[in-house]
Amino acid sequence: MEASKEIRGLRREVTQLKWCVGGLVAGFLVLGILGAGGSVHRELTVRQLTLIDEEGRSRVVLFAKANDMAGAAFLDPEGRNRIEIATALGKNGDYAGIQLRDTNGVHRIDLKVREGAAFAGLGDAAGNAVSHWKSDPNEKAGR
Repeated sequence: MEASKEIRGLRREVTQLKWCVGGLVAGFLVLGILGAGGSVHRELTVRQLTLIDEEGRSRVVLFAKANDMAGAAFLDPEGRNRIEIATALGKNGDYAGIQLRDTNGVHRIDLKVREGAAFAGLGDAAGNAVSHWKSDPNEKAGR
């Protein structure tokens, strides 16, 4: 009887050791996969980076398009682009700008700098300009 108790105890210890060794092996594998346990990666190269919320919805998108546009888009919970910050080479020239859109996707506030000129515009719910200002790059300050 006493011998069978000892055998059961030894079996239990062997099982526990197997689990410990398995856990150690898994831990070392994870550390190896993650970069040898603490190395710092100083560069990440991607075409697009998307941040998602707790429910898996895209909320912030950093993007770059070849010879066209690079920027960041901030999306609402329904995935609609609400704020876009970008620099682009478009049909009207090189520009940098910020656009704010309403829940229907209509540009309501548009701020841009293009080739020395600045532009600020406000739009109504239909996207029609209701107020805008544009600087004249040839105009001297103070006049």
